[in-house]
Amino acid sequence: IAQEAKPPIRLPASWLRESRSLSAKLFVQRCTWRLPIMQVLAQLMGWSSNFLLASLLLLVSQGKCVSYVMVASDAWKMLRLLGPFSISCFSLELWAEYSLSRNYTTDYVYTTPLGWALILIDLFFLVVYLRNLRKTFVAECDRDDGIFYRTWGLLYGAWFLALPITAVLAQA
Repeated sequence: IAQEAKPPIRLPASWLRESRSLSAKLFVQRCTWRLPIMQVLAQLMGWSSNFLLASLLLLVSQGKCVSYVMVASDAWKMLRLLGPFSISCFSLELWAEYSLSRNYTTDYVYTTPLGWALILIDLFFLVVYLRNLRKTFVAECDRDDGIFYRTWGLLYGAWFLALPITAVLAQA
């Protein structure tokens, strides 16, 4: 039995335009709620990398991972020491990103009073780093590791100056 060919269904052009418009609106609506989540996740990843780098630097200044073996309690110490600082910095940056009062300002968030307090804490970590580095260097100066601490240890400590220098430059 031969089947009769049916003519293709033809939709009016206005329906096609409306469906494209509707799909574009749905796409925008679906993606706009994800955008803030992705921004927050990006900021969280940035601050977690800062936390890990600061932790590693402070551990190296104590001789961990170079001259001595790092143990789990060292990681917990770093979490207790740097965790509140990292959470405070992350919260300050979220406030700067999403606060209505910060919408029309070009000021750097770390030049606010809370930002300067966090910069002082960052400088405190620099002092802790240098003190630990000095103790480790004195203990290791007669070994090959002493050269590492004298050269690279001092250069690595410059990382703790990044935030204060950025804030000072933002003031200028």
